[in-house]
Amino acid sequence: MPEYPGAVFVNHVGFRTAQVGSILACGIIAPLRWMQKGRKEKLFSVVMPRVGGSFFVGGYLFGAGAITVLAFAGTKMRNGVPLTVDGVDDRAYRITQNQNLQKQNDFVAAGMLASLVSGRSMAGKGLFGHMAVGATVGTLACVFAYGAMPEIRKKYWPQVKPQINSALGSAGLPKL
Repeated sequence: MPEYPGAVFVNHVGFRTAQVGSILACGIIAPLRWMQKGRKEKLFSVVMPRVGGSFFVGGYLFGAGAITVLAFAGTKMRNGVPLTVDGVDDRAYRITQNQNLQKQNDFVAAGMLASLVSGRSMAGKGLFGHMAVGATVGTLACVFAYGAMPEIRKKYWPQVKPQINSALGSAGLPKL
């Protein structure tokens, strides 16, 4: 059981809605705003960080606020458990034990951190702009790594590996 289950649960919901907000903003809304305004500003260094940062923060606040309001209203979660102390404790425990969710969190956090640290990411300005772009990239990387890579390994790798080994061998490099 996490030490502060309410914080784990509220942070989980806020983080997921921030992720959804940043993906929508960076993938759909920012390009539409950019085209609507006549393509005068740079899309990747001005429009996307501004819109993405707003949706990232707005998404987090909306998710965290909504879960609080729903708890006060006595709403039940998807699994039918009410948002009481016991229900939140149960959900927080399941969140911390879900390995796939933890992997996704790792990818998103790594994307946000890399975007913040590099300072030369697509997001030219603003802390939350960097985080929104990084969250979007981290989510896409997670989808690729856990969605596409197993299929690629199964379907294409057996065909490509001999070709790569042949090329490496002819170059005098060790084979895979």
